[in-house]
Amino acid sequence: MPDTFSTAEIKNRSIKGAKWLLIMNGIGMLIGFLINLMLGRIGPAALGIYTLAQILISFITTFLIYGGDSVLSVFLPKLPDAEDRGSFIFSYMLILFGVMTSVLSVLWLFPEWFEFFLRQEFDMQNYGWFVLLAVVVVTTKTLVNTASGLMLIKTVAIAQQMVHLVLLPLTVILFFFKPEMLVNYYALSLILSGFVCGEILAAIICMIGISRERRFKMQLGWLLPPGFWAFSATTMMSVIFSFLYANIDRMAVYSIQDLEGLGIYQAILAVNTFIEMMPLLIRPSLIPAFSSLLGANHQGAFQKAFSLLSRWSVVPVTLVSLAVMAFSREILALFGPEYVEYAYLLVLFGLVAIIRSLNTCLLYTSPSPRDRTRSRMPSS
Repeated sequence: MPDTFSTAEIKNRSIKGAKWLLIMNGIGMLIGFLINLMLGRIGPAALGIYTLAQILISFITTFLIYGGDSVLSVFLPKLPDAEDRGSFIFSYMLILFGVMTSVLSVLWLFPEWFEFFLRQEFDMQNYGWFVLLAVVVVTTKTLVNTASGLMLIKTVAIAQQMVHLVLLPLTVILFFFKPEMLVNYYALSLILSGFVCGEILAAIICMIGISRERRFKMQLGWLLPPGFWAFSATTMMSVIFSFLYANIDRMAVYSIQDLEGLGIYQAILAVNTFIEMMPLLIRPSLIPAFSSLLGANHQGAFQKAFSLLSRWSVVPVTLVSLAVMAFSREILALFGPEYVEYAYLLVLFGLVAIIRSLNTCLLYTSPSPRDRTRSRMPSS
């Protein structure tokens, strides 16, 4: 018997999940800014090393997780029972294993491709550690996406911030007692160790939440929902382009300058994150919620929810952007005097964020060709 959620259950989980996402992502944004601020105060080089670690993690989540974060969130709610969801997860894990093995093998055979994304030479004697990092990150992201697809939004909200919660005390201790450790040869390994510990804790939290979910039962078997390959291939291309969009500028800055130049640019991005993250705070609850509404054939509720979200998404982005633009020099001065001369970049980022925020609202509120045709038809 199908065990899909009713409209009331979807609404209840979405609202509770959105509250947790707002709380945890808000805390995560603040912690992320504090980490960037402390590293920036130590020196642009320390912040540049932290940026390299972020690029490396982003590289793993882009090229080793087939289909990105959306695949499980979209298809899991549409499957009718717990056994089918378990079979789908088992099948998807086999696909992930094949993709991960292929990509890691290619990087081993052609290390220059890997060095292209890192923008520096890489000692292949440390490749085993990279493989371990990749396995941990891919496993954790798969568990997080599974929990998201099952609408365990509270679990997802907590798990997603575990890396920040591990890196914060580590950064505080080093900031006050051993700041030189964040600018030496082992700084990147030290920061990546913090990422690994946070990912492992996040995986444990998700495993506990999933094991308690009655709507999921792990099942050995091959099952892929209709449309899986077309959707996953499309989203995979989207994820790759998103990776390039999010990191090509940092890679270019690092190539043209050095770690200090990358660190200064990262300080600007850290402030800009407050603007860009506003519409994304509750995104993990939206995709499974919308998929559940469509899977349960609640078309009217879906259109109403999406309309409300689209119309109001522009307000917080505009307000935060204007505030950051007005006090750009004062904000960057918190990192140090060497950052202030780049305040004009922060102003440009704020202007772009305001323009981009209008897109979703205008896209949805613009009348469709059918609506425009109806408006021109005379009434009977």
